[in-house]
Amino acid sequence: MLHGEKTDINAEDIFNNTLTMQYLQILQLYDQWPQDRRFMIYYEDLISDPEQTLKGLLAFLQEPPIYLDAFIACYDEHKKACLGMYAQQEDEPVTQGNKAIHYSMIINKSERVKLDNYFAQTVPTIWDKYLKNRYAENTLF
Repeated sequence: MLHGEKTDINAEDIFNNTLTMQYLQILQLYDQWPQDRRFMIYYEDLISDPEQTLKGLLAFLQEPPIYLDAFIACYDEHKKACLGMYAQQEDEPVTQGNKAIHYSMIINKSERVKLDNYFAQTVPTIWDKYLKNRYAENTLF
């Protein structure tokens, strides 16, 4: 597939996907935990601002960021190593870890809107708390 090319992925394929159902179940379980015992890390944040994301995690864990500077200094090497491991198991990563919304970009707008409506209707609490402000069609582009 060419970069940015739309696919024939439709909303129903995603609704009925086992991984989608598992993802929603995990979010529902996460939502039941006491708020002071949970910390959400979004992949998009980790990709776009790894230093701030990891600082937030360390603060939540009440751990000093003693190795964070060294990790960030070698971030590109870490990313390359992770992508290499991923590529051994799957097809080569399409975006090389540089685009956080790749899958949203390859699904056409009308199908993304269907997804928004599906999640808003089937898991309204999860949609409102964890998904809407990040993945809704009107926030993506």
